Amino acid sequence: MRRTEWLGRLVLIPLGLLIAVLTLEVLLQLAAQVVRATGSHPSAWESRGTDNLRILCLGDSNTYGVWLADRERDAWPPQLEALWNESEPPRPVEVLNAAYPGTNSSRLLRNFAPLLEAFEPDLAIVMVGFNDSWTEPAPVDSRESDVVAFIQRHSRVLRLARLLRPRIDATRLEVIEPPGGNNLDRGGDVLRFGEHEFDVRWQKRSSGPMWDHDALVANLGEMAAQARLRGVPLVMTTYPSSHLGYGRANIAIRAAARESGTVLVDLAAVFRPLCPRKECPGWLYQDQHPVARGYRLVAETIFSQLRESTR
Repeated sequence: MRRTEWLGRLVLIPLGLLIAVLTLEVLLQLAAQVVRATGSHPSAWESRGTDNLRILCLGDSNTYGVWLADRERDAWPPQLEALWNESEPPRPVEVLNAAYPGTNSSRLLRNFAPLLEAFEPDLAIVMVGFNDSWTEPAPVDSRESDVVAFIQRHSRVLRLARLLRPRIDATRLEVIEPPGGNNLDRGGDVLRFGEHEFDVRWQKRSSGPMWDHDALVANLGEMAAQARLRGVPLVMTTYPSSHLGYGRANIAIRAAARESGTVLVDLAAVFRPLCPRKECPGWLYQDQHPVARGYRLVAETIFSQLRESTR
């Protein structure tokens, strides 16, 4: 009899916890409805309950800052952070550069949801697609079930848990070099952030179509959907250059932003009058990556559009 009573009480513990969580969920949902009805809800930029706003920058070498003598200062993510904080904003911003050379859209999509969970950004900015033309697509198994997606999107308890959970210190972002090194056929590393690791390796495409417009649009669209599930505003950007393969990537990026209803910063439109021809040494290297001055213009353009949208 005592054993039966003991087991019965054990069953009541998880049942009681479930009832408590459901009760809290109902109360938070009601509170959200009241806030929404009064029109006093905070903007998405002010919903994480931390001192600093956090912007996560994702993409390839054009965000990473390849060829720069000091990429930690001159790539556009650190320049964006400096511009923002020099403008005396209500809240300072930290801009994390988690891009890596060789990244294509399928590789980024594979890592996208875990990256958002690990970095917990207030905003994510994505510039990716050019490398789809010459690197192997990564297997993508990132689409979540309908039940998981619904809970991720609507649960106020999960949102509260994210607010209460301390963010990992941004200074712990590091890149781990692979044992075999990099070459012209394959490369990449492991990106480590706290206890999280992300595979950013790439391999040169050996066969198949060299460009798939629809696949790039679909991958970017899925990133937009996953960002919405987590309440993370997403911004897509075109590449600064419109030459070589960048023009095709930019067409797909614009299409993805339009179809998914995502904010677009059209960097190519800003650079086009400055660089009507491929040779544009004042702003771009020969391979079309920005020089430090070009990265400054990228940062200024993104900063201007972001500040305008948050006023």
